[in-house]
Amino acid sequence: MFVTLRMKKIALIFALILSASPAFSQNEILNSKGCGTLTTEEEISDLAEFVSKGEFTLNKTTAGKDSIPITFHLVAENDGSGRYRLDYLFQVVCELNQKYDPVGFYFYIKWPIKFINNSTYFEHNFNQGFQMMVSNNVPNSVNVYVVRDPAGTCGYFASGPDAISVGINCMAIGNTTLTHEIGHYFGLPHTFRGWENGQTPNNPEKVTRGAGANCSSAGDFFCDTDADYLGQRWSCPYTGVKYDSNNDLYHPDSSLYMSYSTDACMSRFSNQQISRMQNRLAQRSNLLQNLPNFGNIAGSPSIIYPVDTFFSNYKKVIWNAVPNATQYHVKVTLQLAASAIQEEFVTSDTFVNLSKNYVNTGHYSVYIQPFTGADVCNNFMLKNDVIYSNLTTNLSLSSVGNISQQLTVAPQPVTDGIVRFSFEGRGQTEISLQNIHGQQVYHQEYNTQGGVNQVQISTPNLASGVYFLKIKGADFYGVQKVQIQ
Repeated sequence: MFVTLRMKKIALIFALILSASPAFSQNEILNSKGCGTLTTEEEISDLAEFVSKGEFTLNKTTAGKDSIPITFHLVAENDGSGRYRLDYLFQVVCELNQKYDPVGFYFYIKWPIKFINNSTYFEHNFNQGFQMMVSNNVPNSVNVYVVRDPAGTCGYFASGPDAISVGINCMAIGNTTLTHEIGHYFGLPHTFRGWENGQTPNNPEKVTRGAGANCSSAGDFFCDTDADYLGQRWSCPYTGVKYDSNNDLYHPDSSLYMSYSTDACMSRFSNQQISRMQNRLAQRSNLLQNLPNFGNIAGSPSIIYPVDTFFSNYKKVIWNAVPNATQYHVKVTLQLAASAIQEEFVTSDTFVNLSKNYVNTGHYSVYIQPFTGADVCNNFMLKNDVIYSNLTTNLSLSSVGNISQQLTVAPQPVTDGIVRFSFEGRGQTEISLQNIHGQQVYHQEYNTQGGVNQVQISTPNLASGVYFLKIKGADFYGVQKVQIQ
C-alpha cells in the first residue's frame, strides 16, 4: 500500500508543479518566512486511516532509538559564496536529536555532506526546488537542502521529490524549522490544518474533547493537541479571543513543534504525534539500513603543522589521526574574530590544503574537531593559534609525517610529573607543552647536537589530563599526545 501511495504522491505533485496549481503557488505561503509545506489529500487520507484504527500506542521499530540518516546538501552561489556554515550545522544536528529524543529517533549525518554551487537553487521557486531535489537526492536518506531562499519560505517538505528545503536564516542555532519540517516528512500536518493562508476550514476543529468532539476528523486529527486556528506566527502565551462553533474560547498549545508559535515557545510533540511518526518510519523502512559506527572518540587530535607559523608555499593543515574518528571538521578563522571563517572543511583524511589568500604576519586560529560516523556532538576540539608568513619552507608532507613518528614519549601515562621523550634533530629546538584547549603550559629552548636526543621535563604542577608535546627546529616539527596522571 505504501509503495503505491508514494507513487501516487509523486505523480500528483509533479503534475501540480508543472501546472503551477495553487498547491505550490507563491500566494499560498503563510507569509514571507513561513512554512511552505502543504499536506496533500493522499497524506490526509493515509493519516485518517491511521487515526481510525485508534492504535496510538508507541510502535517502535527497534528496542532502542531508531537511527535515521540525513544527507545535507549545502547550496551556494555559482562561485561557492554564501554557503551555510558547517560548525552551525553540527550544532543544529545536536539540537535536533535532543528534540527527537522522546520520539525515539536519532538522526546521523550520512557522509559525505554534499556541496552544490548553483545560484538558481540557492534562491529558488518551487519548480526549481523540485528540480534540485530530483537531480540531487541521495537514496535511503532524509534529504535536506540548506539554501538562502526556499521559495520565499522558512522551509518546506515536498512530498513529490520527498525532500526538505530550509533557509539559512531559519537554520540558526535554537531555531525549530528543521524539527518542524522533519515532522511533516514523517506524516504530521500543522496543528492548525485548514486555517493555512487565511482560509477557514469547512469543518473547524472544536475545543471540546470527549463527547461531542470532532478532533479525530478535523484539524490535525489528533485529540491530544488542542484546537488551533493560528496560521501565522504568534508568541506565547496566547492572548486571543476567538471562539469556536460552540462558543468555547480557543486555547492553542504553543509548546507543539507543529504549531506556528515562535521558536522559544516550542518544546515537544504530543504522544499521538509521536505514534504517527513511528508509524510512518515503519513505512519508510529503507531508512533503517547501513548504520554507522557509534564508537567513542578517544580524544582530541594533535596538530602536526602548522605549530605556530604556516608558510606561503605550504598552506596546509596536518594532524594525527584520532581512534574511532571517521571525519574531521577543520576551520581556519581570524584569531581575534572566531566567527570570521577563512576556510572550513569536512574530510576523512588527516590533512587539508588551504586555498584562500592570507595576510602576511596575520594572526589566525586553526580548529580541528573529530567525529564518528554517528556523533557530531563531542567536545574534543583542538585550537591552535598561528601566524601566516609570506616566507617559504623546505617542509614536505612526507617529512612532517616522518618527523612526527620520530618523536617518542615513554613511559605513558606520566605518573611522576616528569615527561620523558626522544627525538631526532639538530640545532636550536623549541619544546612546548599545550593542554587540550591549545593553551601553552610549558616552554623551553633546547640545543641539540644531532642524532637521537633524550630529554625529560618536569611538570609537577600540571593537572591530570591530555596534553600535546611539540618540538620545533629549523627544519623539523614533531607532535605527540601526553597523558598525565
